[in-house]
Amino acid sequence: MSLRNSTKQTKRKKFFQDYDAPVSNFKPKSNPIIAGMMWLVILFLCGVIAWMGTKIALGIPAFSTLPTVYEVGNGVALFDRFNHHITTVYADRDSIPIPLSKMSSHIRHAAIAAEDHRFYEHHGVDPWGITRAILTNVKAGHMRQGGSTITQQLVRNVYLDPQDRSAKRKIMEALLSVDVELNNSKNRILETYLNDIYFGRGVYGIERAAGTYFNKHASALDIGESAFLAGLIRAPSKMSDPKYRADALDRQHQVLDAMAEEGFISQEQADSVKAKKLVFRKGAAPTQPYPYFANYVVQLLKNQFSDAQLWGSGLRVYTNLDPEAQIAAEKELNKGIATAPTGISQGALVTINVKDGGVLALVGGVGDYRSHQFNRATNPHTAGSAFKPLVYLTGIMDDALKPDTVLDDLPLTIDVGFGQRYSPKNFDGRYLGKISVRTALMLSRNLCSIRIAQAVGPDKIIATARAAGITSPLNNDLPLALGASAVSPLELANAYATLARKGTFMPYQIIRQIDDNQGHKLQEITPQGKSVFPSEPVLQLVDILQDVVNKGTGTLAKLPNIAVAGKTGTADKARDIWFVGFTPDTVTAVWGGNDDYSEVRGNVTGGTVMAKIWHDYMTDFYKTHEPPTVAFDLPAVPFAKKITRINPGVLKQIEDSEAGLNPDENQTPQGEQAANGETDANGDNTSEQNGDKLPPAPSPEENQTHTAAPETQTHTESPQQTDTHKEEPPVKAPEAQPEPSKAPEIHQPAPEPAPSIPKGEAPSLAPVGGN
Repeated sequence: MSLRNSTKQTKRKKFFQDYDAPVSNFKPKSNPIIAGMMWLVILFLCGVIAWMGTKIALGIPAFSTLPTVYEVGNGVALFDRFNHHITTVYADRDSIPIPLSKMSSHIRHAAIAAEDHRFYEHHGVDPWGITRAILTNVKAGHMRQGGSTITQQLVRNVYLDPQDRSAKRKIMEALLSVDVELNNSKNRILETYLNDIYFGRGVYGIERAAGTYFNKHASALDIGESAFLAGLIRAPSKMSDPKYRADALDRQHQVLDAMAEEGFISQEQADSVKAKKLVFRKGAAPTQPYPYFANYVVQLLKNQFSDAQLWGSGLRVYTNLDPEAQIAAEKELNKGIATAPTGISQGALVTINVKDGGVLALVGGVGDYRSHQFNRATNPHTAGSAFKPLVYLTGIMDDALKPDTVLDDLPLTIDVGFGQRYSPKNFDGRYLGKISVRTALMLSRNLCSIRIAQAVGPDKIIATARAAGITSPLNNDLPLALGASAVSPLELANAYATLARKGTFMPYQIIRQIDDNQGHKLQEITPQGKSVFPSEPVLQLVDILQDVVNKGTGTLAKLPNIAVAGKTGTADKARDIWFVGFTPDTVTAVWGGNDDYSEVRGNVTGGTVMAKIWHDYMTDFYKTHEPPTVAFDLPAVPFAKKITRINPGVLKQIEDSEAGLNPDENQTPQGEQAANGETDANGDNTSEQNGDKLPPAPSPEENQTHTAAPETQTHTESPQQTDTHKEEPPVKAPEAQPEPSKAPEIHQPAPEPAPSIPKGEAPSLAPVGGN
């Protein structure tokens, strides 16, 4: 070795010796475990960032929770007055979501065994399951097992396009599946899955599948039925076809073996079920609960939301429906129409809460909803005499009617121009002569209503109706006073609710609140009352309407120990019959008729049919609701109960009527219209009234023709004049009186303009109604 090399090695050795010395003495300043944990945290954060970045890059929304039972399928979830779920309405799917607790344990086990036996072990994606499926399919030579978990299948159906087979969709499916598992319990995932999955034959969810194939609820499914339905999941369109029943049963056997393998049942049980013949019982497609109400809610929503918003966002809609009231309404209306006289084949009922305007019950028809979907509760029908309270209220507010006013129940012919004369008549074809305002409304005398309309003018009556809540078109003519225009039970009930509130109008309220599927409030509707009538005239009217029920045409509606006010209505050959009544806390309108608008023969009236249905329904209503213990407020000056100095025979008839002398409560009360006694457009009436005969009508030569002059139609007397009033013969025209003073201003939105009569065209005289 040369000297040079020896020197180099010596220096190198010394260098490493000098370098190694401090290394051998080095002591770490931190714990390696802590350092390792720091690296794990860094890696985790990097993974989270990569995870979030991937989701953002793929456009995956941050779904934190699954749809609830009532949101499955993005339907519109409806809730009742007490925030309980009623039903979910879907645009295009036959489904009845139910909670997991109402599903047979067998269907839960069968679904897990058939579709995801490691469901309770994985976290959304199951690598072992994917590997096992691949090996099984390769071995079988065809597709025998799927690798997707139940969570992945659910995510695909709920959030993604199932028809998309791209790699991007598969990545999104995996990411979302883990997301769903992190934010939802396993039972919640299984519940949503079994409510959302398609089972063929157009039905979604296990409840409808159980009804469609076996005519039973999901809670009653046995092992064999559960295995069959679980077997449909993989290929529902094919397996549900009876042509492939053998394949479906073969699949059922596979599911039974899988259930035994997973320990849900024994192999002996599986073999026993295989040997047993499966019995199919097709059930009828059910209608959703309260279909008229539910579909009217959807109709209202369509006015606010597009189809995409309505059916694609999982709206939660909180309504005022009272299920107990609705059930009673459906029962009593169906029972009442079933026993009604021939010709009355349909009905409707609406109940409104006086305090807040909430619609507690709404029934739009009787019978099978699928055969009778037309909603008669929200569509108009000729109002008949049920409209008369608004005529009388107008007369009271206009000072045309005072507490001691005497009305002429006498024949009348009015020249309406164009060569036409209008001769309205009472439903019984007879006349009482001079009577009190109370008697006139209590017995629903048509001639008195016409005279009031002459005194105040139809335009003021329309203004009153609008302020009370009537929105349907109203004819600006005298037959309006007899209810010749059509209104819906819903709006007429709301107009009576204005009376029940002593003149305060409040829009009827079907929907209280609308939320999105995350519970965020989209809309809240708070009842707002508005005083539209002075209270004293309304109290005076309500006082008379109580007599209608206590001793007038509506006696069948009386309720023991509960104050009731209301009005009957029978229009045009009994094609539409009504009773609208209210207590201090609720208003209910009941309508009856038929869908082809055919004439109803016989003694069919609102007082004999609809008042009875109203009574039976309200009796049921107050079995589940606290009945009111208060009476209606009394007016400061009530309308007179009788008048004096009249022909003794007429006075006796009036006194008998006002005293409620009616030996048989089921007999038609005096003043109630007989179907064949309806007044037609020309005022013709040929019917006879049952019971005591009313005084004979004046002879034809005494029936003078009067022009429509308001000042000649109504007698108004001051208290000082009452005792000295000289009664004129019943057939003599009343003397002219000064023109009535103008009605007090009605605080309301401007009424709709009354329809005008085109030049050269005769006015239309609609058929007028009776009581």
